[in-house]
Order: sequence, then structure tokens, then C-alpha cells
Amino acid sequence: MRNVSDGALGRTWRQCRRAAYQGELSHARLFTLVKLAVGQQRLQLLHHWLPLILRQAVSEGERSGSAVALADWLQQQGAIELAALCLEQVHWPAMNGPAWLLRGVIEQRRGEQALAEASLAQACLDKTVQAEASYRLGELQRAHGHPDRAAGWFLASLQRNPDHYCSHNSLQYLRLSPAMRQRVLQAYVQITSRRPQSAFANQLLAHYLLLDGQLKNAITVSRRAARLELGPQAQALAPESQPPTSPDFLIIGVPKGGTTSLLQVLSHHPGVWCHPRKELQFFDRFHHLGADWYCAQFPRFLPEAGIARGEASPTYFHCPEAPQRIVELMPKVRCIVLLRDPWERALSWLNHLQRLEGLDHDPIALLEQELQAIEHHTPASLSGIHQQLWSRALQDSCYDAALRRWDAVLPQEQLLLVSSERLFAHPEDELNRILTFLQRPTDSRDLMPHWRACNVGMANQHQTFPGELLQRIRETLDRHCHGSFARINT
Repeated sequence: MRNVSDGALGRTWRQCRRAAYQGELSHARLFTLVKLAVGQQRLQLLHHWLPLILRQAVSEGERSGSAVALADWLQQQGAIELAALCLEQVHWPAMNGPAWLLRGVIEQRRGEQALAEASLAQACLDKTVQAEASYRLGELQRAHGHPDRAAGWFLASLQRNPDHYCSHNSLQYLRLSPAMRQRVLQAYVQITSRRPQSAFANQLLAHYLLLDGQLKNAITVSRRAARLELGPQAQALAPESQPPTSPDFLIIGVPKGGTTSLLQVLSHHPGVWCHPRKELQFFDRFHHLGADWYCAQFPRFLPEAGIARGEASPTYFHCPEAPQRIVELMPKVRCIVLLRDPWERALSWLNHLQRLEGLDHDPIALLEQELQAIEHHTPASLSGIHQQLWSRALQDSCYDAALRRWDAVLPQEQLLLVSSERLFAHPEDELNRILTFLQRPTDSRDLMPHWRACNVGMANQHQTFPGELLQRIRETLDRHCHGSFARINT
């Protein structure tokens, strides 16, 4: 390994080389070398040397286990190609379910869908990883645009493990056929009989009762679910006889802006309750159900407890009807909107559609069509367009048009604009700012162990866009986001 410095990496490399010559290179020493090299961004050196070291310097008995452990760590660091190289050194006929699961995950992240499906099917034979492997197979079918098949795999995952959160979470976003919706509804009847104290499972049962037209039953189950798994907050519950009320705050946008991460970390604050189901979508999709249904989603606490209740539906920000509907029901509500770099958000949204909705259109053609529809508009004229323009990748990255609607009905002291980039770069400072806005105790240090990036998709590493198109997109988005970012930076 040439051109290695005399620091820790150089010393470790020399130790590994001596051990390899003596036939005594251990996995622990090799793992230390890999971690140091990745930490110093020496990935090209690892690409050249790591497969050779695994083949020739690690004992045959330890080689497969070492390669799998290294691949697992490397894929967690985002070094997918290097992880795949490690797996090439594995003797697969002797490997167990967890190893096949890892192989399937890495193949999926490399875009090798057919190979991933075969590996995950092999992993399903091992009961210890059956739930996770079934979930991954469901995600593959979801990406192919087969929601009913995806639902079948998610249900298989839940049959093995009724507490598998990701399978619960993914199921709720699928557009299912009536027959599959009935199957899912019956599955949740069984799951909640096995897990009667699971708030999330009961919330999802209520969701499928609602889709089945059973509004009254859905409200009853929602009210019960809202009082489950509250931890210490259960001591502050108001009597069940008191009717539920609307929430105190909303995270209203934007899609792919970090709303899941923010909701997740706020849910760990002792003075905050967040709905376990993201995207209730009451003020856009389900407003016809009425306030009784919406209020039933939230527990009612004693006033002296001072617990703020909220939910996150990032589609609210761009819904033309949402601002007026919200202030009519909750005139004192506090709304938070995360605004991400508009082009990065658009790319992330396209990736979401490709990865989770089965979108197979040419991204360049989609962006060109959408750009033609919006580039001659001003923020004022665009705010009057209520129909969806193509994929909404660019339309929902034009923040000023949506912000005009919110400013028309909501006092600025009730609307907090947050830079997504700033939140992820300096989470402690931005969380303190958000907690101050929510009138909660403002020391966010206790929340930091719970802070993490959620729902981070895998961008298409091979997608390139024509320079002229990129320039037009950037100029259009800059023009349609100038006012919003000026507000954030004041």
C-alpha cells in the first residue's frame, strides 16, 4: 500500500503486512486498518488491496466471516462498491441468513434488483431474519410499482414479527386494490389482538377501517390508540370522558425536507407528544371526514401538564386550501416548515418516486416538461395554480408561491421557517430554536442522542443532467425561492 503516511494508518498497515507474511493476520487488525483508511478517505487504496488481503492473507476459516463483517460496516459508511468487493470473497454455500440478507441489501443499493431478490429470498429461509428479508422484498416490489405484491411481503414480515416498524410504516403509503385493502384490514385486526397495547398498530387499524368506510369505528379505535404507549405522559392524561381537541403544532413541509427526522427527535421531548403516524393529511386529503375524526387522533392532556401535541404532514405546505382550513380549526396553532435547497429537494423527490413509487419515466424529460410549465410564472401567478404539474419535483420546490398563501392567513409569529441544511449541520442550535418557538424548555442536549437522519434515499449516482437544463432550473428555482430564504436568513 504505497503513499501511506507515517501516522496511525501507516503503522497499522505495516503491522498488518508483517502479520500477513507470518500467516497471523486477524480480523480485528484488518478491521482497524479498514476503519482508518475509510476515515482518511483512502478508498482507492482499499479497492486495490482489500480483496487481495482477504484472499491471500486471511485464513480460509476466518475469511468469509471477516469479509461479511467488513462489508456490513462498509455499507453503513456508504462505501457500497467496496462492500460488494468484500462479499466476492465469501464462500456463499456455507453462509447463514444474516449474510444473505446483507448481500441482498447491498445488491439492492447497487441497483441489482434481480440479484437482490434472489439473495433476499434465500435469506427468508432463515427464521431469524425472515421478517427483515420479507420487508426488503416488499420494498423491491414497491420500487417496481407493484403495491399489492409489496403489501403481501410486508404482511409476511408482520406475521413473523408483529412489531416490525418499517413494514407497518411502508404499508400505510401503498395504493392498494380493494381486495388487498380488505386483506390488510383483517391482518391488522389480528395484529392488534396480539398486540393490543401497540399504539402504532392500532392507529393503522383505524386507518384501514377508515378506508373501508367505517368512520365511526375508526374514530373509536383512534381515540383508544392515542392513549397508548405514552410512558410518563400517561400520568397527565385528561379523563377519557373529556372530548379530544386539536393539536398545538404542525410540521407542514416540505416533502424530502427532513420532516421525519424532526418529528422523530421531538417525540423524545418530555413536553411534546407527536403522532406516531406521519402524514395524517387531514387538511388536504381527508378534510371531508370532519374535525371529530381529526381530534380523535390526539390524546388530551391536563392543561397544567403543558404537553404540546403535534403531527407532521409535509403536503400541507403546498396545498392551496390547507392554510385557511388550519386557521379556522386552530387559530393559535404553530406551524413549522423545513425548507431544503430547492434543487436538492427536487432530486430527492424524483429519487423517492423511482425508489418507492415505481416511477420509470426519464427524469430529464419529466424535469423539462415541468420546467416549461413553471419557468415563465412569477411566485404570485404560480400560487394561483392548484393542479399538479407532472411529478411536482420542481413545482413543490417553488417555496415563495406557497408561502404567500400562509402569510395571508397566519401571523408570522405562528410560522417558523427552518433551513434543512442548517438543521442537519447544526442540529443542537436549530432544535433549541424550534423548541423556543414551541414554547418548550429549550435545552436540546438531551435530545441529541435521538437525533438521526431518517428516510435518506439513495440518489442515482449515474444520472447526469444537461448543463443548459440545469442552469434554467437553477435560475427558475432561485427566482421562486428568493423571498423564503431571505426570511430564513434574517
